[in-house]
Amino acid sequence: MQLQVALDVLDLPAALTLADQVSEHVDILELGMNLSPQLGHLP
Repeated sequence: MQLQVALDVLDLPAALTLADQVSEHVDILELGMNLSPQLGHLP
């Protein structure tokens, strides 16, 4: 079994902080839809 976490936060710095805090405990980090437009991806 694998643990996946979706980073559904509103800004990149918050997502990176959260990713750093949970990365050693999860197998998959998923980019939430809220961040996609900020990074140049359209929903």
